Amino acid sequence: MNNEIKNVIQKYDVFHRRVSTQQQSLEMQMTADEEYRMTLDESEYVEFNELGISSNKVPLSKRDKMREIIKMIQSGSVKTIYTYDRTRLTRNFYEYLELVDLFLMNDINVVFTTNDSYYPPFSSNPYTEGFNGVLIEEEGKAIARRMSDVNKRVPPKKYGYNTIKHANHKEYKLDSRKQLLFGLFESAQNIINTEEFLKLLHEYKTTKLKKDPIQIINILTDAFYAGHEKVGKKYNQLTYVEPVVSIDAFERIQKVIGPYVKQLNKDLQGRVDEDVLRPRCGECQKEMRYVKNKVGGSGSYSCSNKHKKVSISVDDYNELLFNRTLDVLKSLDQDKLRELANKMLCDLMRDHRNSAEQLHKKIMKTEEQLTCMSPNMFIEGKYEPILFKLNDLKKDRKEINDKILFLEYYQSNIGQLVTGLDLIRLVSTNDIQKYVGILVAKTLVDSESIVFHFYFCDYVNKDEIRESVLL
Repeated sequence: MNNEIKNVIQKYDVFHRRVSTQQQSLEMQMTADEEYRMTLDESEYVEFNELGISSNKVPLSKRDKMREIIKMIQSGSVKTIYTYDRTRLTRNFYEYLELVDLFLMNDINVVFTTNDSYYPPFSSNPYTEGFNGVLIEEEGKAIARRMSDVNKRVPPKKYGYNTIKHANHKEYKLDSRKQLLFGLFESAQNIINTEEFLKLLHEYKTTKLKKDPIQIINILTDAFYAGHEKVGKKYNQLTYVEPVVSIDAFERIQKVIGPYVKQLNKDLQGRVDEDVLRPRCGECQKEMRYVKNKVGGSGSYSCSNKHKKVSISVDDYNELLFNRTLDVLKSLDQDKLRELANKMLCDLMRDHRNSAEQLHKKIMKTEEQLTCMSPNMFIEGKYEPILFKLNDLKKDRKEINDKILFLEYYQSNIGQLVTGLDLIRLVSTNDIQKYVGILVAKTLVDSESIVFHFYFCDYVNKDEIRESVLL
């Protein structure tokens, strides 16, 4: 019976096209696949056109048309996919491997409609297609690199410049901010220590250029302002750019500020993950605002929502947060946790098994409904809604059975998981960050204290935990 049902699912040919820019031609792709469409009746194929979608920028999971195609494949409704070449599907290696697996598992024919006779056809060998996937990603990266290089040489706009467009080229002339830029580069070449470098960034941030420190550093290290482009270790002159400084002066400035820029970037990189758990304000209960330090120091949390400002440095807050989390972790009661985990798993398995039983009854009833249909009803296609319903029910049942399987596995390993707390207790304060989200429900900060709210409060030795820490 199942084989008979499978055979009546209508399979379509899918014509897929994608263009990301106006320079790419949808018409060209339609012309390329026209010879294949002409052999089919209109009821035998569907078309999906992705317009203005860059696969370098938009992941497969957020491309609506591709998601529709994938859903059709998973429902068994696709026979053949026609697309111009592999890059129309995606330019990402890992995404392409996922599509290859999907095509092979569902016996999908893949036809590339390009007129290039040397273009390799789709292979049923996953290793061959994996190699082709590497090539399309490298091609995508090459396009991104070329676009980046063009933007460096001929940017749409540049701070401190007027862009003059001519028939065949652009010209860049310094605007009214010329003297400010002159002053910035002149001051930079006289820097002798970190304090002076930070003072320069602050001065031009607050009173002159009014840009943040990173933007100022980007200006100081951009060869465009010397009328040149850096290629590797060499500089190529851009004759259409009016320079702020000579290339010789620019190179001297790089040697002066290089160590300070390197240290600042190192400090900033070390601050990437400092915003671990955003606290709430103890006065108004709203989430506090995180302010990143632009020159590599500690950031801060603050709130002034209709009350006196409450603030704390991220370093101070994180030190207390990590220490209290470590205290809680070390005081967890293993026996109580094992009992809790076992009860939760049993409750979940009971609920899932009840759901699976209900789905099984619905599947049996739906299959009975199909077997009792008259031949005329099959011919008229009245089976389709019931068949789709049956497929959905079986899919839901499979998902629930998979969950039950995982729960049984976890239940059989509860002892090992809970005993593993002994090893976790050996972690240092520096490594505790990964456990904060599991153990800490929320934190409240006011002008006098921080209050920590933990999960698993019933499973810790409260005598060992200080809930509130005076600042």
